[in-house]
Amino acid sequence: MDEVLQSVSGPLSHLLIFFAVSGGITSILLVLNNVALFEVVPHFTCSMVGSDEVFDCVEANFCGNPNVTFWIDREHPELIYNWAEQIGLICRPGWQVGMLGSVYFGGWCMTLLWMPQLSDRIGRKLMFSYSLAISVVLFTIMQFTRSFNMMVLSIFLQGFFNSAKLGVGWPYLVELVPINTRSAHAGAFGIIGATFGIIGAFFFMFLSNNAYTFCAIGYVF
Repeated sequence: MDEVLQSVSGPLSHLLIFFAVSGGITSILLVLNNVALFEVVPHFTCSMVGSDEVFDCVEANFCGNPNVTFWIDREHPELIYNWAEQIGLICRPGWQVGMLGSVYFGGWCMTLLWMPQLSDRIGRKLMFSYSLAISVVLFTIMQFTRSFNMMVLSIFLQGFFNSAKLGVGWPYLVELVPINTRSAHAGAFGIIGATFGIIGAFFFMFLSNNAYTFCAIGYVF
């Protein structure tokens, strides 16, 4: 990456390349900034066992109740295809669902103090490169896994290696760009992370109700 940045000329070229690499660093924010949409449960229709009468219901009506049959209302206008079905969030305790949005920061805290120091010993470029490669694998697992535990592990490890991606990768990238354009690059980096939530809102409003299609945007970076 340093060879690429050093070989191009012009502030716009530097900014575009920096924007793309910065997107790779922050791509997990596509999920974290929209995690509520990935966790929201669908609307349900229920019926009592032995009865033909159907009614709208919520999890409290059928979770742990063998006398109630439920199914997802797939015609509901607010339906989102997300983690609720794929990893079984329906009827799962709230504290477990909450883990999906919190374990990332737990993993990050575990490496925040020592991983940047380790990179100073073995090299920032090496640490940054490996962290990006590992993140691609973990992002793929997050996209396709059907296991709740594997999803939690994937998100946790992405936080674990975020100290290398952000704490190491950000200073490493800044050192490679011209001093007189670093303010513009820093602004671009902030814009990337800040707009992911807005992008998610517009995506689900106007483009698709499939959370996995949205998640796949992360592969662009």
